[in-house]
Formats: sequence, C-alpha cells, structure tokens
Amino acid sequence: MSGASSPSGVPGAPRRNVQVWFIALIAVMIAIAFAFAAGGVFFRTTALESTLSRHVEFLGHGEAPLEIPIMTSYTAPKIPNATVTSHVLWSIESTRTGPSTTYLLSWQSVSKTSLPIRFVFNASGPHPYVADLGIGSVENGFLLNPAGSCSTDCDSIKMTQEGMVPGIFDVTAVVFRMTYNVSRVTETRGSTTTSYIEVDYSLRAWCFCGMAGPAANVTFPRPQDLWSISVDRLPAGSGVSLSVHGLSLPVDVFRNNATTFQFSAGPEGILSAQLVSEYRWGPVDDYVLSFSASADASIHYFLDLRFGSILILYDPATA
Repeated sequence: MSGASSPSGVPGAPRRNVQVWFIALIAVMIAIAFAFAAGGVFFRTTALESTLSRHVEFLGHGEAPLEIPIMTSYTAPKIPNATVTSHVLWSIESTRTGPSTTYLLSWQSVSKTSLPIRFVFNASGPHPYVADLGIGSVENGFLLNPAGSCSTDCDSIKMTQEGMVPGIFDVTAVVFRMTYNVSRVTETRGSTTTSYIEVDYSLRAWCFCGMAGPAANVTFPRPQDLWSISVDRLPAGSGVSLSVHGLSLPVDVFRNNATTFQFSAGPEGILSAQLVSEYRWGPVDDYVLSFSASADASIHYFLDLRFGSILILYDPATA
C-alpha cells in the first residue's frame, strides 16, 4: 500500500495520545512538588463575613446652646497715677494650601453608666449672619476651623481680634445650637454582641463672639494655668512688644476643658460629658501683645497654657 495514514481503528494512534497526556500530568505534578518545596504555592479559602444586625432603642433628645471658647486676649493692667498703652492682636488664617488653626473637640463621658457612650457628629448647618466655619467629624468628637476653608479661588481667609485699651480680659468663643438624640444600640455580628449608648448630634453656628471675661466657662487664669516667659524692667516712656512666634513654648498642644454638657437620656437619666479642646499654633497665625507706660514698670510676661495667649502682670512694687 501507499504511505497513507493509518485509520482511526488502528491500535497504535490512541496509545501515543495517552502517553503524551500521562507525560504532561507527570510534569505538572513535578512542578507543583517543586513549588511546595520552595514555599511558593498557597491555597486560601475566604469565609463569608457575618452580617451585622443593629437594634436601636430611642431614649431621649434635646436642643441647647453649646459655647466653645477658642482664645483669651489680654492687655496690660492700669497703673495708678500713670498712663498705660497696651495693644493685643490675635489673628488666625486659612490659606489655599489648607487650614491653619484647627481645634480638636473631644467628648469625654463623666457619668457612671453601665454601657459605654459613643458620640457621633452628624451634620452642621450655616447661619446667615455667621461666617462659614470648617467642621469635620472624628471619633467621639469633631474638628473646628474658625477661619473656614479657603478654596482654590482665594489666597487666604484671615480673622482678627484686637484690643487697644489697658485692662482687657476678653474671651473669643464660637457658639452653636446643638440638637441631639440619645439611643441604646445593640450590634450583633455572628456570635458577638456589643451594646452601647449613642449620642447623635448636629451643630448650627450661632455666633462668633468676643466677650468680656469671665465668659463661656473661662475664668482669669489661675497660677497653674500660667507659664513664665520673662521679666522686664522698663523705664518710663519705653515700650516692648512680644509675639508667640519666636518663643520657646513649653507645650506643643494647648488644651482646655471647654464645657460640661448634660444630655437627657430618658430612662438612663442625665448623661454628663466634658468637651475638651486642643489646638496648636499654625505658621500663619499670631498673637502680639505690646506695652508702654509713663512710669517705671517691672512687667512679667506669662503664657496662658489653656489657649497659648500672652498676658502681662506687674511686680507688686509697680502695681
């Protein structure tokens, strides 16, 4: 016969196919064995996460003003039978590259409750007569940028407070109208159950206020609130000016107990929580205090550790 291929019924053809398949299988098994030896093959199974169920039991709600002091301002006190000139200027600024002075406000529960308390910031609303404030949410608190946010179409937003007569003690505060709901929450995921009290609150800006102190839960600083900067003995007619920039500050972050608030929680009673503020001086912010007098004076500069502001007190011989 001619050299034509064998028909499919010839026993030799399928035997060659079986041999090729068997050789390929052996090669794969050898490759897997080498991979295991090198630690390069892993088999992973992913379990489906348990779904979270959340049961919410409403307890109470309320609405009240919330005052948040953000700065104290001082000028030098009067001196008997002398003329005192003292000027204070506080400024904060937001720039295109981002906000400067940002305050962290944290809720800290002071009530003894059987369940932990969580605070959830929901929303803020503008007031037609109050400048836009930058407010953001963090765990158990919120962020406050009093100068607002500077978008790409502006260079900066600057806010200032100043006083030009001796004997000033002023408090700058942001006042909100706060509404809140209190609930008992039970969360279940798989076999794990967690219960807590949740305070959901929203804020509406009401006032950016400068007030004569004491005000907004701020009193004149106590000795433990003060850090000594320097002492100057100035002859009559001479003057001095001091800025927070260039000072070797004793702390990086200034903290103040802003207020203690009571939340109505129905069958759980009244829940008390303290709102603590924290902030640090930004590079474009400043606080400058100047002084001169028509009489010799021995002045003592101090830093208010609650707010980072500067004040002047006299030695007893001057006052």
